[in-house]
Parts: sequence; C-alpha cells; structure tokens
Amino acid sequence: MVLRTDAGLAGAWRTLHNGVPGNPPPAVDLTRKMVVLLALGPRNTGGFDIRVDSISAEGAGAVVRYTVTSPGPTCMNTQALTSPVDVVSVPRVDGQIRFDARRVVQPC
Repeated sequence: MVLRTDAGLAGAWRTLHNGVPGNPPPAVDLTRKMVVLLALGPRNTGGFDIRVDSISAEGAGAVVRYTVTSPGPTCMNTQALTSPVDVVSVPRVDGQIRFDARRVVQPC
C-alpha cells in the first residue's frame, strides 16, 4: 500500500502492531515523502520474506519492484507464525503507483 496522509500512516501502523500502545508511527513529512508498505500476511512458518527492491518514476507515477521469498520444499524452518513486512519512505509521487513482484523460492 502507498500511504500519503498522516491518518493513513497512523491506521496502517496500528494494524501492523495489532493496536498495541507505545508503537507510534515514524515521523515522516508526507508533504515531501510517501510511505510504501508491503506485507505478506500471516505465514505458518519462518523462511518467508518481502522486500522493496526499487522504486522508479514511470510517466506521472512510479513502479515499486519488490521480491517475495518463500522457503523451498525441503527447507527446515522455524515453526512459528510470521508476518513479513517491509516499510520504506521515499520521495512523494502523486500519480498512480504500480507494483511489480518477483517471486523467489529459496533452496536449502
């Protein structure tokens, strides 16, 4: 998701931290920057990752290229619930943002 308002950032940050108090959103000047938040959602094991690779201008908007990594079928992973997330602040783009995923299976 792309966050361009204080209210949007505060709401997303609350969701990320399950509403636990004491986790304020980072201070970001949203008149000059925007926040890009990538989240995989809940996974049953470790070994998953998501990360922003690049953000580049395209016409009046931009493209966010990112990588989603998952463990290979023979990997031994942490047996715990995980929710991989990557959050970055970048110079503000007011146009449409397109997302382009690259998927990688990590061999063990």
